Amino acid sequence: MKNQSAAKAATFNPETETSKFSYADEVHEIASKVIDKWHSELAKAKIVYLFKDVETWTSNGKTVLAKTYKVPGQWHYLSGYDILVIVNRIAWLVLDPEQREALIDHELCHVLKSEDQNGNPKYSLAGHDLEEFAAVVQRHGLWMGDVAQFMAAASQQLTIKVQEE
Repeated sequence: MKNQSAAKAATFNPETETSKFSYADEVHEIASKVIDKWHSELAKAKIVYLFKDVETWTSNGKTVLAKTYKVPGQWHYLSGYDILVIVNRIAWLVLDPEQREALIDHELCHVLKSEDQNGNPKYSLAGHDLEEFAAVVQRHGLWMGDVAQFMAAASQQLTIKVQEE
């Protein structure tokens, strides 16, 4: 059973953010290519990409590589942006080009496009396809449909990677 619940719409609040930000032009260039390849529904979305310039950025003890936000209405009105993607600059610098593309693809997978009653684009955020602990899979196997689907996709990718080498 696939996790159908949408992610809580994270809202960027500049009044509580104390970090320094800068425009991430390099990220924008990669995102344009990723959108062309896999996210054509986002071609007209107004997305801004920023670097978060901090020494550490963690959540629940793990380094945050990036975070995607739906721009709140008043900020959309002022800026014209629909979506905000913030990338951890320190983490970005150690990623190779393939990892950078995968990170941006991951962040763009969070963005869902629909239309309002007038046919105008409307954006929301989606949660991950899989929410599970490795220990539970070790103890109980592929006990849920979403875990089995994820494993099948991962197994196929591992087979492809081995064949390419």
